[in-house]
Amino acid sequence: MSPVPKIDNPVSKDQLRPISVLPVLSKVFEKLVAIQMMNYADHAHLLHDHISAFRKGHSTTTALMGVRDDIRYAMKRKEVALMVLADFSKAFDTISFSATIMKFYKLGFSKPFLKWLLSYLSGRTQFVQINDRKSSYQLSQFGVPQGSILGPMIFNLYVSDLHEVTPPSMECVQYADDTSLYSHSNVKELDSRAVDMNETLASITNWSQDSNLALNPAKTKCMLFSTPQMSSYHSLAERPIHLSVGDKPLERVHSIKLLGVHMTDTLKWDDHVKHLASSCYGVLAALRKIKNFTNYHLRKHLVECLVLSRLDFNDIIFYPITDCLLKRLQRIQFAAASFVFGRYVNNIDSILKLGWLPMKERREWHVLKAAHKAIYSHDWPRNLQLEQVRHARNLRSSSTINLVIPHASDTFQHSAAALFNSLPSNVKCCDNFKSFSKQTLCILRGRCRNRAERFLAKFR
Repeated sequence: MSPVPKIDNPVSKDQLRPISVLPVLSKVFEKLVAIQMMNYADHAHLLHDHISAFRKGHSTTTALMGVRDDIRYAMKRKEVALMVLADFSKAFDTISFSATIMKFYKLGFSKPFLKWLLSYLSGRTQFVQINDRKSSYQLSQFGVPQGSILGPMIFNLYVSDLHEVTPPSMECVQYADDTSLYSHSNVKELDSRAVDMNETLASITNWSQDSNLALNPAKTKCMLFSTPQMSSYHSLAERPIHLSVGDKPLERVHSIKLLGVHMTDTLKWDDHVKHLASSCYGVLAALRKIKNFTNYHLRKHLVECLVLSRLDFNDIIFYPITDCLLKRLQRIQFAAASFVFGRYVNNIDSILKLGWLPMKERREWHVLKAAHKAIYSHDWPRNLQLEQVRHARNLRSSSTINLVIPHASDTFQHSAAALFNSLPSNVKCCDNFKSFSKQTLCILRGRCRNRAERFLAKFR
Protein backbone atom coordinates (compact mmCIF):
# COMPACT_ATOMS: atom_id res chain seq x y z
CA MET A 1 0.00 0.00 0.00
CA SER A 2 1.44 3.34 -1.07
CA PRO A 3 -0.02 6.56 0.46
CA VAL A 4 -0.45 9.13 -2.34
CA PRO A 5 -1.16 12.74 -1.22
CA LYS A 6 -4.44 14.27 -2.40
CA ILE A 7 -3.06 17.80 -1.90
CA ASP A 8 0.39 19.39 -2.07
CA ASN A 9 1.17 19.40 1.66
CA PRO A 10 -0.87 16.78 3.54
CA VAL A 11 -1.03 17.09 7.32
CA SER A 12 -3.40 14.21 8.19
CA LYS A 13 -4.12 10.69 7.00
CA ASP A 14 -7.45 11.86 5.54
CA GLN A 15 -5.45 13.78 2.94
CA LEU A 16 -3.75 10.62 1.68
CA ARG A 17 -5.11 8.13 -0.84
CA PRO A 18 -4.12 4.47 -0.24
CA ILE A 19 -3.05 3.00 -3.58
CA SER A 20 -2.52 -0.75 -3.75
CA VAL A 21 0.65 -1.90 -5.47
CA LEU A 22 -0.42 -5.17 -7.12
CA PRO A 23 1.52 -7.84 -9.07
CA VAL A 24 1.55 -7.40 -12.84
CA LEU A 25 0.29 -10.95 -13.44
CA SER A 26 -2.79 -10.36 -11.30
CA LYS A 27 -3.65 -7.28 -13.36
CA VAL A 28 -3.57 -9.35 -16.54
CA PHE A 29 -6.08 -11.76 -14.99
CA GLU A 30 -8.17 -8.85 -13.70
CA LYS A 31 -8.30 -7.40 -17.22
CA LEU A 32 -9.75 -10.63 -18.58
CA VAL A 33 -12.41 -10.69 -15.87
CA ALA A 34 -13.15 -6.97 -16.32
CA ILE A 35 -13.90 -7.45 -20.04
CA GLN A 36 -16.47 -10.14 -19.26
CA MET A 37 -17.98 -8.08 -16.43
CA MET A 38 -18.48 -4.98 -18.56
CA ASN A 39 -19.84 -6.97 -21.50
CA TYR A 40 -22.48 -8.44 -19.21
CA ALA A 41 -23.20 -5.09 -17.55
CA ASP A 42 -23.67 -3.40 -20.96
CA HIS A 43 -25.80 -6.25 -22.32
CA ALA A 44 -28.06 -6.29 -19.23
CA HIS A 45 -28.11 -2.45 -18.94
CA LEU A 46 -27.03 -2.60 -15.31
CA LEU A 47 -25.55 0.90 -15.26
CA HIS A 48 -27.70 4.02 -15.45
CA ASP A 49 -26.90 6.61 -18.14
CA HIS A 50 -25.84 9.09 -15.44
CA ILE A 51 -23.09 6.80 -14.13
CA SER A 52 -20.09 8.07 -16.07
CA ALA A 53 -16.89 6.80 -14.46
CA PHE A 54 -14.79 3.96 -15.89
CA ARG A 55 -17.07 3.40 -18.90
CA LYS A 56 -16.27 3.47 -22.59
CA GLY A 57 -17.51 6.65 -24.22
CA HIS A 58 -18.13 8.32 -20.85
CA SER A 59 -15.89 10.83 -19.08
CA THR A 60 -15.89 13.79 -16.74
CA THR A 61 -16.74 15.87 -19.82
CA THR A 62 -19.92 13.93 -20.59
CA ALA A 63 -20.94 13.94 -16.92
CA LEU A 64 -20.52 17.71 -16.60
CA MET A 65 -22.04 18.37 -20.01
CA GLY A 66 -25.30 16.74 -19.00
CA VAL A 67 -25.45 18.75 -15.76
CA ARG A 68 -24.60 22.04 -17.46
CA ASP A 69 -27.12 21.57 -20.26
CA ASP A 70 -29.93 20.64 -17.85
CA ILE A 71 -29.25 23.83 -15.89
CA ARG A 72 -29.04 25.90 -19.10
CA TYR A 73 -32.43 24.61 -20.28
CA ALA A 74 -33.91 25.33 -16.83
CA MET A 75 -32.57 28.89 -17.00
CA LYS A 76 -34.13 29.28 -20.46
CA ARG A 77 -37.50 28.33 -18.91
CA LYS A 78 -36.90 30.95 -16.17
CA GLU A 79 -36.41 28.23 -13.55
CA VAL A 80 -33.82 27.71 -10.84
CA ALA A 81 -31.87 24.52 -10.19
CA LEU A 82 -31.22 23.27 -6.67
CA MET A 83 -28.15 21.03 -6.41
CA VAL A 84 -26.56 19.00 -3.62
CA LEU A 85 -23.00 17.75 -4.06
CA ALA A 86 -22.76 14.70 -1.82
CA ASP A 87 -19.47 13.59 -0.33
CA PHE A 88 -18.92 9.99 0.81
CA SER A 89 -15.96 9.58 3.15
CA LYS A 90 -13.44 6.93 2.04
CA ALA A 91 -16.02 5.37 -0.27
CA PHE A 92 -13.67 2.87 -1.96
CA ASP A 93 -12.22 1.80 1.41
CA THR A 94 -15.49 1.11 3.24
CA ILE A 95 -17.26 -1.23 0.80
CA SER A 96 -18.68 -4.25 2.61
CA PHE A 97 -17.79 -7.65 1.15
CA SER A 98 -21.12 -9.23 2.12
CA ALA A 99 -23.08 -6.26 0.73
CA THR A 100 -21.09 -6.52 -2.50
CA ILE A 101 -22.04 -10.18 -2.97
CA MET A 102 -25.72 -9.44 -2.23
CA LYS A 103 -25.81 -6.52 -4.67
CA PHE A 104 -24.10 -8.52 -7.43
CA TYR A 105 -26.49 -11.43 -6.82
CA LYS A 106 -29.46 -9.07 -7.33
CA LEU A 107 -27.82 -7.83 -10.54
CA GLY A 108 -27.90 -11.36 -11.92
CA PHE A 109 -24.26 -12.47 -11.71
CA SER A 110 -23.78 -16.24 -11.57
CA LYS A 111 -22.96 -18.11 -8.37
CA PRO A 112 -19.53 -19.32 -9.61
CA PHE A 113 -18.60 -15.70 -10.33
CA LEU A 114 -19.87 -14.59 -6.91
CA LYS A 115 -17.68 -17.23 -5.23
CA TRP A 116 -14.69 -16.05 -7.25
CA LEU A 117 -15.48 -12.40 -6.40
CA LEU A 118 -15.65 -13.20 -2.67
CA SER A 119 -12.28 -14.95 -2.94
CA TYR A 120 -10.86 -11.92 -4.78
CA LEU A 121 -12.05 -9.43 -2.15
CA SER A 122 -11.57 -11.33 1.12
CA GLY A 123 -8.43 -12.70 2.73
CA ARG A 124 -6.30 -9.88 1.33
CA THR A 125 -3.39 -8.74 3.51
CA GLN A 126 -1.72 -5.37 3.10
CA PHE A 127 1.06 -3.23 4.49
CA VAL A 128 2.19 0.35 4.06
CA GLN A 129 5.66 1.17 2.75
CA ILE A 130 7.24 4.64 2.86
CA ASN A 131 10.77 4.68 1.46
CA ASP A 132 12.46 1.65 3.11
CA ARG A 133 10.15 1.42 6.11
CA LYS A 134 7.32 -1.13 6.19
CA SER A 135 4.40 -1.53 8.54
CA SER A 136 3.12 -4.86 9.87
CA TYR A 137 0.74 -6.93 7.75
CA GLN A 138 -2.99 -6.32 8.32
CA LEU A 139 -6.00 -8.26 7.07
CA SER A 140 -8.25 -6.13 4.87
CA GLN A 141 -11.89 -6.53 5.94
CA PHE A 142 -13.47 -3.77 3.86
CA GLY A 143 -13.01 -1.95 0.56
CA VAL A 144 -11.77 -2.63 -2.94
CA PRO A 145 -8.08 -2.15 -3.77
CA GLN A 146 -7.46 1.25 -5.35
CA GLY A 147 -4.99 0.89 -8.17
CA SER A 148 -6.57 -2.34 -9.38
CA ILE A 149 -8.41 -2.84 -12.67
CA LEU A 150 -11.50 -4.50 -11.17
CA GLY A 151 -11.86 -2.09 -8.24
CA PRO A 152 -13.48 0.81 -10.15
CA MET A 153 -15.89 -1.51 -11.97
CA ILE A 154 -16.92 -3.22 -8.76
CA PHE A 155 -17.55 0.19 -7.20
CA ASN A 156 -19.66 1.31 -10.18
CA LEU A 157 -21.91 -1.72 -9.85
CA TYR A 158 -21.93 -1.44 -6.05
CA VAL A 159 -23.45 2.07 -6.14
CA SER A 160 -25.66 1.49 -9.21
CA ASP A 161 -28.75 0.95 -7.04
CA LEU A 162 -28.55 4.51 -5.66
CA HIS A 163 -30.93 5.57 -8.44
CA GLU A 164 -33.59 3.29 -6.93
CA VAL A 165 -33.90 5.57 -3.88
CA THR A 166 -33.98 8.86 -5.80
CA PRO A 167 -37.37 10.08 -7.10
CA PRO A 168 -37.94 10.59 -10.87
CA SER A 169 -38.09 14.37 -10.33
CA MET A 170 -34.51 14.32 -9.02
CA GLU A 171 -31.50 13.86 -11.30
CA CYS A 172 -28.62 11.87 -9.83
CA VAL A 173 -25.25 12.11 -11.60
CA GLN A 174 -22.48 9.80 -10.38
CA TYR A 175 -18.80 9.81 -11.24
CA ALA A 176 -16.99 7.32 -8.98
CA ASP A 177 -17.61 8.58 -5.44
CA ASP A 178 -18.70 12.07 -6.60
CA THR A 179 -22.50 12.25 -6.52
CA SER A 180 -24.56 15.27 -7.56
CA LEU A 181 -28.30 15.58 -7.01
CA TYR A 182 -30.31 18.35 -8.59
CA SER A 183 -33.82 19.35 -9.62
CA HIS A 184 -35.28 22.48 -11.13
CA SER A 185 -38.47 24.46 -10.57
CA ASN A 186 -39.79 28.00 -10.70
CA VAL A 187 -38.92 30.32 -7.83
CA LYS A 188 -42.36 29.99 -6.20
CA GLU A 189 -41.89 26.21 -5.79
CA LEU A 190 -38.36 26.46 -4.40
CA ASP A 191 -39.39 25.77 -0.80
CA SER A 192 -41.29 22.62 -1.76
CA ARG A 193 -38.33 21.55 -3.89
CA ALA A 194 -36.12 21.92 -0.82
CA VAL A 195 -38.51 19.64 1.11
CA ASP A 196 -38.24 17.03 -1.65
CA MET A 197 -34.45 17.33 -1.56
CA ASN A 198 -34.40 16.76 2.20
CA GLU A 199 -36.52 13.63 1.78
CA THR A 200 -34.15 12.40 -0.92
CA LEU A 201 -31.14 13.08 1.33
CA ALA A 202 -32.80 11.07 4.11
CA SER A 203 -33.30 8.16 1.70
CA ILE A 204 -29.68 8.38 0.54
CA THR A 205 -28.49 8.44 4.16
CA ASN A 206 -30.39 5.20 4.83
CA TRP A 207 -29.06 3.68 1.62
CA SER A 208 -25.48 4.64 2.50
CA GLN A 209 -25.82 3.04 5.95
CA ASP A 210 -27.13 -0.18 4.40
CA SER A 211 -24.23 -0.08 1.92
CA ASN A 212 -21.64 0.63 4.66
CA LEU A 213 -20.88 4.05 3.14
CA ALA A 214 -20.62 7.27 5.17
CA LEU A 215 -22.29 10.43 3.85
CA ASN A 216 -20.21 13.31 5.21
CA PRO A 217 -22.43 16.34 6.06
CA ALA A 218 -19.40 18.61 6.65
CA LYS A 219 -18.18 18.20 3.04
CA THR A 220 -21.59 17.92 1.39
CA LYS A 221 -22.52 21.28 -0.15
CA CYS A 222 -25.57 22.79 -1.82
CA MET A 223 -25.93 25.35 -4.63
CA LEU A 224 -28.79 27.26 -6.23
CA PHE A 225 -28.30 27.93 -9.96
CA SER A 226 -30.05 30.81 -11.69
CA THR A 227 -29.40 33.62 -14.13
CA PRO A 228 -27.85 36.80 -12.68
CA GLN A 229 -31.09 38.65 -13.52
CA MET A 230 -33.28 36.16 -11.63
CA SER A 231 -30.88 36.13 -8.69
CA SER A 232 -31.01 39.90 -8.45
CA TYR A 233 -34.78 40.24 -8.97
CA HIS A 234 -35.74 37.54 -6.42
CA SER A 235 -32.77 38.16 -4.04
CA LEU A 236 -31.79 34.49 -4.35
CA ALA A 237 -28.26 35.05 -3.05
CA GLU A 238 -29.65 36.00 0.39
CA ARG A 239 -32.56 33.55 0.36
CA PRO A 240 -32.12 30.80 2.99
CA ILE A 241 -32.28 27.19 1.81
CA HIS A 242 -32.84 24.73 4.64
CA LEU A 243 -31.15 21.49 3.64
CA SER A 244 -29.62 19.03 6.08
CA VAL A 245 -28.16 15.55 6.42
CA GLY A 246 -29.46 14.14 9.67
CA ASP A 247 -29.54 17.11 12.02
CA LYS A 248 -26.57 18.90 10.41
CA PRO A 249 -27.39 21.75 8.02
CA LEU A 250 -25.60 21.85 4.67
CA GLU A 251 -23.37 24.76 3.72
CA ARG A 252 -24.49 26.74 0.69
CA VAL A 253 -21.73 27.77 -1.69
CA HIS A 254 -21.74 30.05 -4.73
CA SER A 255 -18.77 28.40 -6.47
CA ILE A 256 -17.39 24.88 -6.31
CA LYS A 257 -14.87 22.68 -8.11
CA LEU A 258 -16.75 19.77 -9.66
CA LEU A 259 -14.78 17.11 -11.55
CA GLY A 260 -11.98 19.57 -12.26
CA VAL A 261 -14.15 22.52 -13.36
CA HIS A 262 -14.92 25.55 -11.18
CA MET A 263 -18.66 26.17 -11.51
CA THR A 264 -20.48 29.24 -10.20
CA ASP A 265 -24.19 29.46 -9.41
CA THR A 266 -24.73 31.59 -12.53
CA LEU A 267 -22.66 29.35 -14.85
CA LYS A 268 -20.12 32.08 -15.53
CA TRP A 269 -16.60 30.88 -16.26
CA ASP A 270 -14.48 33.77 -14.96
CA ASP A 271 -13.58 31.83 -11.81
CA HIS A 272 -12.51 28.74 -13.74
CA VAL A 273 -10.38 30.69 -16.22
CA LYS A 274 -8.75 32.52 -13.30
CA HIS A 275 -7.74 29.24 -11.61
CA LEU A 276 -6.69 27.78 -14.97
CA ALA A 277 -4.44 30.76 -15.72
CA SER A 278 -2.86 30.61 -12.28
CA SER A 279 -2.14 26.89 -12.69
CA CYS A 280 -0.66 27.23 -16.21
CA TYR A 281 1.52 30.23 -15.39
CA GLY A 282 2.78 28.39 -12.31
CA VAL A 283 3.86 25.45 -14.47
CA LEU A 284 5.54 27.76 -17.00
CA ALA A 285 7.42 29.53 -14.19
CA ALA A 286 8.80 26.17 -13.05
CA LEU A 287 9.71 25.14 -16.61
CA ARG A 288 11.65 28.35 -17.23
CA LYS A 289 14.12 27.29 -14.56
CA ILE A 290 15.25 24.38 -16.76
CA LYS A 291 14.95 26.00 -20.20
CA ASN A 292 18.74 26.22 -20.62
CA PHE A 293 19.01 22.44 -20.17
CA THR A 294 16.38 21.47 -22.73
CA ASN A 295 16.23 21.50 -26.52
CA TYR A 296 13.36 22.65 -28.73
CA HIS A 297 11.63 19.27 -29.03
CA LEU A 298 11.77 18.58 -25.29
CA ARG A 299 10.42 22.05 -24.47
CA LYS A 300 7.56 21.54 -26.93
CA HIS A 301 6.78 18.12 -25.44
CA LEU A 302 6.82 19.46 -21.87
CA VAL A 303 4.49 22.34 -22.73
CA GLU A 304 2.04 20.07 -24.56
CA CYS A 305 1.92 17.65 -21.64
CA LEU A 306 1.89 20.11 -18.74
CA VAL A 307 0.24 23.29 -20.07
CA LEU A 308 -1.87 22.60 -23.16
CA SER A 309 -3.36 19.52 -21.51
CA ARG A 310 -4.69 21.77 -18.74
CA LEU A 311 -6.21 24.14 -21.28
CA ASP A 312 -7.83 21.21 -23.10
CA PHE A 313 -9.23 19.45 -20.02
CA ASN A 314 -13.04 19.70 -20.06
CA ASP A 315 -12.80 22.77 -22.30
CA ILE A 316 -16.10 21.83 -23.96
CA ILE A 317 -17.85 22.53 -20.66
CA PHE A 318 -16.87 26.20 -20.64
CA TYR A 319 -17.55 26.68 -24.35
CA PRO A 320 -18.39 29.29 -25.49
CA ILE A 321 -16.86 32.02 -23.35
CA THR A 322 -16.63 35.78 -23.67
CA ASP A 323 -13.97 37.37 -25.88
CA CYS A 324 -12.26 38.73 -22.77
CA LEU A 325 -11.83 35.23 -21.28
CA LEU A 326 -10.81 33.79 -24.64
CA LYS A 327 -8.04 36.39 -24.89
CA ARG A 328 -6.79 35.30 -21.45
CA LEU A 329 -6.56 31.71 -22.66
CA GLN A 330 -4.82 32.85 -25.84
CA ARG A 331 -2.23 34.77 -23.80
CA ILE A 332 -1.48 31.53 -21.91
CA GLN A 333 -0.88 29.74 -25.21
CA PHE A 334 1.34 32.58 -26.42
CA ALA A 335 3.35 32.30 -23.19
CA ALA A 336 3.71 28.56 -23.75
CA ALA A 337 4.88 29.14 -27.34
CA SER A 338 7.35 31.76 -26.10
CA PHE A 339 8.91 29.15 -23.82
CA VAL A 340 9.23 26.67 -26.70
CA PHE A 341 10.79 29.16 -29.16
CA GLY A 342 12.86 30.95 -26.54
CA ARG A 343 11.56 34.32 -27.69
CA TYR A 344 8.47 36.47 -27.30
CA VAL A 345 5.46 35.20 -29.29
CA ASN A 346 2.18 37.06 -29.82
CA ASN A 347 0.99 36.03 -33.28
CA ILE A 348 -1.01 33.16 -34.75
CA ASP A 349 1.63 32.24 -37.37
CA SER A 350 4.03 31.11 -34.64
CA ILE A 351 1.26 28.97 -33.09
CA LEU A 352 0.59 27.30 -36.46
CA LYS A 353 4.33 26.62 -36.96
CA LEU A 354 4.23 24.53 -33.77
CA GLY A 355 1.43 22.42 -35.24
CA TRP A 356 -1.08 23.89 -32.77
CA LEU A 357 -4.37 25.61 -33.33
CA PRO A 358 -5.04 28.99 -31.67
CA MET A 359 -7.36 28.73 -28.68
CA LYS A 360 -10.54 29.74 -30.55
CA GLU A 361 -10.14 27.10 -33.26
CA ARG A 362 -8.62 24.57 -30.84
CA ARG A 363 -11.75 24.68 -28.68
CA GLU A 364 -13.99 24.52 -31.77
CA TRP A 365 -12.12 21.43 -32.94
CA HIS A 366 -12.80 19.69 -29.64
CA VAL A 367 -16.52 20.51 -29.88
CA LEU A 368 -16.61 19.14 -33.44
CA LYS A 369 -14.92 15.90 -32.39
CA ALA A 370 -17.42 15.47 -29.55
CA ALA A 371 -20.26 16.14 -32.01
CA HIS A 372 -18.92 13.43 -34.34
CA LYS A 373 -18.89 10.92 -31.46
CA ALA A 374 -22.44 11.91 -30.50
CA ILE A 375 -23.62 11.26 -34.07
CA TYR A 376 -21.68 8.14 -35.02
CA SER A 377 -20.43 6.42 -31.83
CA HIS A 378 -22.57 3.73 -30.19
CA ASP A 379 -20.77 4.28 -26.86
CA TRP A 380 -21.78 7.94 -26.54
CA PRO A 381 -24.19 8.54 -23.59
CA ARG A 382 -27.81 8.33 -24.70
CA ASN A 383 -28.83 11.39 -22.70
CA LEU A 384 -26.40 13.52 -24.76
CA GLN A 385 -27.52 12.47 -28.24
CA LEU A 386 -27.70 15.31 -30.76
CA GLU A 387 -31.00 16.04 -32.50
CA GLN A 388 -30.73 15.94 -36.29
CA VAL A 389 -32.87 17.76 -38.83
CA ARG A 390 -35.57 15.44 -40.18
CA HIS A 391 -36.74 16.15 -43.73
CA ALA A 392 -40.44 15.71 -44.45
CA ARG A 393 -39.69 15.03 -48.12
CA ASN A 394 -36.97 12.92 -49.70
CA LEU A 395 -34.77 15.57 -51.30
CA ARG A 396 -31.24 15.46 -52.69
CA SER A 397 -30.04 17.37 -49.63
CA SER A 398 -31.65 14.83 -47.28
CA SER A 399 -28.51 12.69 -47.30
CA THR A 400 -26.52 15.50 -45.68
CA ILE A 401 -26.53 15.53 -41.88
CA ASN A 402 -27.57 18.77 -40.25
CA LEU A 403 -28.21 19.39 -36.57
CA VAL A 404 -31.14 21.23 -35.06
CA ILE A 405 -30.20 24.61 -33.56
CA PRO A 406 -32.15 24.96 -30.29
CA HIS A 407 -33.42 28.15 -28.69
CA ALA A 408 -31.26 27.58 -25.58
CA SER A 409 -27.77 28.89 -26.34
CA ASP A 410 -24.49 27.78 -24.76
CA THR A 411 -25.60 24.13 -24.72
CA PHE A 412 -23.86 21.22 -26.43
CA GLN A 413 -26.68 20.94 -28.99
CA HIS A 414 -26.39 24.64 -29.86
CA SER A 415 -22.57 24.79 -30.01
CA ALA A 416 -22.27 21.51 -31.95
CA ALA A 417 -24.99 22.49 -34.44
CA ALA A 418 -23.51 25.92 -35.13
CA LEU A 419 -20.07 24.45 -35.87
CA PHE A 420 -21.04 21.12 -37.48
CA ASN A 421 -23.58 22.61 -39.90
CA SER A 422 -20.91 24.96 -41.31
CA LEU A 423 -18.75 22.04 -42.48
CA PRO A 424 -18.75 20.79 -46.10
CA SER A 425 -21.20 17.96 -46.80
CA ASN A 426 -18.50 15.36 -47.47
CA VAL A 427 -16.88 16.07 -44.09
CA LYS A 428 -20.20 15.85 -42.21
CA CYS A 429 -20.93 12.47 -43.79
CA CYS A 430 -17.52 11.02 -42.84
CA ASP A 431 -18.17 8.34 -40.22
CA ASN A 432 -14.49 7.57 -39.56
CA PHE A 433 -13.37 9.53 -36.49
CA LYS A 434 -9.67 9.81 -37.42
CA SER A 435 -10.45 10.95 -40.95
CA PHE A 436 -13.02 13.46 -39.65
CA SER A 437 -10.49 14.84 -37.16
CA LYS A 438 -7.85 15.34 -39.86
CA GLN A 439 -10.26 17.02 -42.27
CA THR A 440 -11.68 19.40 -39.66
CA LEU A 441 -8.14 20.19 -38.50
CA CYS A 442 -7.22 21.27 -42.03
CA ILE A 443 -10.40 23.36 -42.33
CA LEU A 444 -9.77 25.13 -39.03
CA ARG A 445 -6.13 25.80 -39.95
CA GLY A 446 -7.32 27.46 -43.13
CA ARG A 447 -9.72 29.62 -41.14
CA CYS A 448 -6.85 30.59 -38.83
CA ARG A 449 -4.73 31.77 -41.73
CA ASN A 450 -7.63 33.74 -43.20
CA ARG A 451 -8.27 35.34 -39.83
CA ALA A 452 -4.60 36.27 -39.48
CA GLU A 453 -4.52 37.76 -43.01
CA ARG A 454 -7.63 39.87 -42.32
CA PHE A 455 -6.04 41.12 -39.11
CA LEU A 456 -2.81 42.14 -40.88
CA ALA A 457 -4.76 43.77 -43.72
CA LYS A 458 -6.16 46.33 -41.26
CA PHE A 459 -2.66 47.76 -40.71
CA ARG A 460 -1.59 47.94 -44.37
